[in-house]
Amino acid sequence: MAHSSWGQGWPNCNRSNIVTVVRNDGLRLPVHRELAPLVTLLIDLTEALGYDVRPDWTWGYACRPIAGTNVPSNHSWGTAVDINAPVNPRRRPLTTNIPKRVRDLWKGMGFRWGGDYTTSVPDPMHFEFMGTVADARANYDRLRRFVGAPAAPAPGQPAPAAGERGRIQELQRLLRVTADGIIGPVTEAAMRRNMIGWRRDLAGNRNPNLVMWLQRQGRRKGYALRVDGVVGPEVNHLIVVVLGQRDGICGPNGYRAACR
Repeated sequence: MAHSSWGQGWPNCNRSNIVTVVRNDGLRLPVHRELAPLVTLLIDLTEALGYDVRPDWTWGYACRPIAGTNVPSNHSWGTAVDINAPVNPRRRPLTTNIPKRVRDLWKGMGFRWGGDYTTSVPDPMHFEFMGTVADARANYDRLRRFVGAPAAPAPGQPAPAAGERGRIQELQRLLRVTADGIIGPVTEAAMRRNMIGWRRDLAGNRNPNLVMWLQRQGRRKGYALRVDGVVGPEVNHLIVVVLGQRDGICGPNGYRAACR
């Protein structure tokens, strides 16, 4: 579990602590605002070391417990990231393509690597920060001085909008449109381009971060389902029954219903 300095985790997650790390390659990675500078720099260095971080295979914040338990996941604080999940699956025997030099980089900056688990199934996609907020700031300052990166923004930056507007802003960031919290023509067009549902050819199905956003809205509405970024029977039920889209497709109307 994360240190108390990170705030609350599952089931009382504080979404206002979460910001999205954005990269030009399309990565949209939600993490705790105090960890974002360190994660941003580590992702850059990971790629500089020759390991490609796939935007569609890399995940962060999710308000959930550890799979199969009632123990809060570090993802629920925004202090864990999963990198290139499909090729670094949680299973025995250990299966990973993350080079040792990359693992050592993250571990040297205070992260525990899931591939080192000995009392549970190895989870090599998973890196979780084990220190305090102060440790994260100190590690970032130490690393950025070494590589010549800029200083992190001062603490206390404005939190995302609360309630429905905040949920719309989060969705807009995933849709890669201006995050103004208002569903206008541009946002609606992006919703149409990124529909989610049972049809395999829907573009939104190929964006796990977008699917996870939809799954989190379903959990917020009281529907107990996994937040795994996979479109399956549970997601179809969510769209049809919870969001009221009888065709099984989450387009503009479905997204609006999810935001409310």
